[in-house]
Amino acid sequence: MANWNKITMTDVGATLQAKINAGLTTLKFTRVAIGSGTRTGSLNSATALINEQMTLGINKITQNGNTVSIELTISNAGVKTGFRITEMGLFATDPDVGEVMYVALVDDNPDYMPAEGSSTVVQQEFQLQFTMSNTGNVSATINPNGFLTVAHNTDEMAHENILMVTSTSDKPAAMSDRGMWVEIVE
Repeated sequence: MANWNKITMTDVGATLQAKINAGLTTLKFTRVAIGSGTRTGSLNSATALINEQMTLGINKITQNGNTVSIELTISNAGVKTGFRITEMGLFATDPDVGEVMYVALVDDNPDYMPAEGSSTVVQQEFQLQFTMSNTGNVSATINPNGFLTVAHNTDEMAHENILMVTSTSDKPAAMSDRGMWVEIVE
């Protein structure tokens, strides 16, 4: 079971946040990426994932007070070799330098993303939720492909350690308890 921890605003993310707080720009999330790298140094100085495996498109972004919710879809479509999901980065646009890794997370107990064509099809929508402070408007680059259907073999216990256990119905398994809260403290 995933255990995302060491949630850190990167130094380049903090520089972008300072520009946002000064009213020089707005926060625009571009993508979330996952990878299989193992970081030995500080997450603060990270500018990219160690071993990026895939980008997750942003399907929808909402803001309610100081909480930002980002809806994403993860799928093993196109995955040639399975991997453990050990790192995640949330990327945003800095008007002076381009795309930067705003926030980085690592998982010491990672889930496994199986290769496409294996006995498990992964297609799951999930949500990242951030509590923000001192921010202006928030926007995102939206994935135009949206959410697709879910498929899985009939034995739900066959894949206990994968990212998400899906169902054989035409709708995804409930995700209400699988959102991730990240509080960014300045």
